Amino acid sequence: MQRSGKIILLSHCLLNPNSKTRGSARPWSEGLPLLQYLLSRDVGLYQLPCPEQTFSGSKRWGQSKQQYSNPYFRKHCRSIADSLTLELNDYKDSGYKLLGLLGIKGSPSCGVRHTFIADWCGEGTGPVTGGAVAAGTGVFIEEFSSAFTESGLTIPLIEIDEEDISSSMQLLKRLSGL
Repeated sequence: MQRSGKIILLSHCLLNPNSKTRGSARPWSEGLPLLQYLLSRDVGLYQLPCPEQTFSGSKRWGQSKQQYSNPYFRKHCRSIADSLTLELNDYKDSGYKLLGLLGIKGSPSCGVRHTFIADWCGEGTGPVTGGAVAAGTGVFIEEFSSAFTESGLTIPLIEIDEEDISSSMQLLKRLSGL
């Protein structure tokens, strides 16, 4: 495989749905057309770490943006973002094109235009309950955006709707130039 010089950043769960809270993962095959599309255009796939997984582990329960929007989780997200921003600036400075960051609609961490909000939700290892998807940005994306801005990186943020992959692919094509 030759280097295309094109890279796209992927929320961790797009390549590894096992990182989601129990009961919230969609079948991996539903996102396959999106990944096949990117691979067919020789785009390098850069899997971001899952901040929820690296903060709370696999046995965590679903939480809302309000629960994750605390100084401890924000510091964790910012630490990840600062480290990755160094590497992404190296790619940019070496002539690579960073096409975008694919976030997840409704994620309290990786939502780009929509996040999950609730004062309280989730218990044990079951799926999240008692909240709603609303306009807003997830905590990790907020921290990543701040790190990008401070380091001079400009990367389009693209929201993937796992329930409407075809529309998400159209948005990806338009915003990334693929």
